[in-house]
Amino acid sequence: MSQENKNALDIFGLSVNQSRLLFSIEKYLVGKDIENAKRDYDRKSEWLRKWEKSILDYLQTLDDSIDSLYGLFDIHEQIKEEKGKDEKMTWYYFIVMEAMLFHAYSPVDDDIKRYKGLKYKNQLDDLKELIKVDGLIESSFVDDAKEGYDLAVKKISGNNKRIFALLPTIALAIAVAALCSAFAGPIAIMLVGGNFAGLSGAALTSASLALLGGGAIAAGGAGMAGGTAVIVGGGALLGLATGGTASAAGLALLSAPEYVVFECAKIEIAIQEILIKSQNDIIGAKTVLERFQDSIVLLMNQIENMEKDKDKKSEAKKIKKSVSFMQKTANYCEDYIRMNS
Repeated sequence: MSQENKNALDIFGLSVNQSRLLFSIEKYLVGKDIENAKRDYDRKSEWLRKWEKSILDYLQTLDDSIDSLYGLFDIHEQIKEEKGKDEKMTWYYFIVMEAMLFHAYSPVDDDIKRYKGLKYKNQLDDLKELIKVDGLIESSFVDDAKEGYDLAVKKISGNNKRIFALLPTIALAIAVAALCSAFAGPIAIMLVGGNFAGLSGAALTSASLALLGGGAIAAGGAGMAGGTAVIVGGGALLGLATGGTASAAGLALLSAPEYVVFECAKIEIAIQEILIKSQNDIIGAKTVLERFQDSIVLLMNQIENMEKDKDKKSEAKKIKKSVSFMQKTANYCEDYIRMNS
């Protein structure tokens, strides 16, 4: 399928094997940090075991033959194999972007403070060394994308220092922990897909946060079908409103505006750094922007209806804040596309 014929969500989708590659690269990076750790070795190792287990639990629901993530040699071999299937390499740019933004040691259960204070200082350098081996994209992409992402977060949030200081997964961890009891089914479908819809409590939270920490939301929750396993790059925001209304899970996601800022910043980088600068794909960028704008319009209509219900006014206020961040992002992206068309 050509990029021109893909819909907006397809652009942000990874196949099962591409998802496995993303999570394998993230595991490799954390492993590098643990190898070089001068302290907190045990806590970091514990975190990686928990995170990897939940990631594998999800991948095995898609392909029960998957019993491990790839080691370094197989990472490079699988990148070559995937390139043979799709030489445009949009998927690879998204993998590198999510590995760049991956927050190691983010919450993996409802004890969101357990791994607080653990840091990975050399993540960007380790990632650049990894991608140099394959020579498919310039390592400068990592620096440019990270700089653009940080700037986007500041612009979209209005330079809100509180938001900028938060890890995106911590922002949503709070929301997930608070909402799991009320929205167990919808949250499961939104964050980890229909295969995990029967989970509840701690198991549901762990599965959700493992994927979110890796930068992904299960495709089943974004209205996707076929071979797409996860949605990355902020693309889930494009699928929040379908059929004219947002689902309960979509509204739950939007009720964490701090997290939405980070996802909006990803969309901005996807359009600017990946689709336009790296791939000169103006059509793809316009397709993404149009879908994003359609979601905003649908959500604004739903907010108006919620505000008429006094029991939903508080929820509507949070969602309205999230949608305002989305609108800012759409405006920035529209200007950028216009200047580069």
